[in-house]
Amino acid sequence: VVGELALLKRDAELLPDDAGIQYRLGMALYLAGESADAESRLRRAAKLNPQSPDAPLALADPAAAHR
Repeated sequence: VVGELALLKRDAELLPDDAGIQYRLGMALYLAGESADAESRLRRAAKLNPQSPDAPLALADPAAAHR
């Protein structure tokens, strides 16, 4: 998980406007126990792609979004 998290962080830096990457990083951060950073990434994903229900669902209930 640590290696995957590092790759997602790198990808998020390279593609800051990619909602999918921001969402995946947010979920990975949540699973790693970094809830404050996860929330920030998930909010960014929701802002970048307001039509997608994924990030708002994850913000409301991260455990449900992970199922």
